[in-house]
Amino acid sequence: MAKRTDQKKVVETAPHPPTPLRVGVGLLFFNALALLLWWVFFPQQVVSNGAQVFFVLLWFAAGWGFLTGEGWVRVGLLIVVIAYVWGLVNQPSLLEGIAKINLADHVSKFTALAAVVLAYLPVSHRWFSAARAEKAAKLTAN
Repeated sequence: MAKRTDQKKVVETAPHPPTPLRVGVGLLFFNALALLLWWVFFPQQVVSNGAQVFFVLLWFAAGWGFLTGEGWVRVGLLIVVIAYVWGLVNQPSLLEGIAKINLADHVSKFTALAAVVLAYLPVSHRWFSAARAEKAAKLTAN
């Protein structure tokens, strides 16, 4: 069997996400799965089916964005987490507001917070920068 030598070699500067970022991706995929399972097994505790579907898709898409080096996803997730905390702080009573939210939502948002922190670590930032540079190089080469 002859080897084909006419194929272009693809040199990747950032082949794999660093370990902290992979942990963050795992947390986001866990979020999507946990919310989906919560919806299936405890539907009476889901206040809004639309919001549940939105967050299942959001966590999955964010995890995928992290894997593919889409740095803007970090900013989007940070905004979601800030909005969640802002909503908690602006309740008439903070403790009452926290008590109204089900366990799955709390776990989901705090897990997302951990993923955001992992995505902003210096090693993750360098990887996102290398991935962005690689994408730019591929676009200019075409």
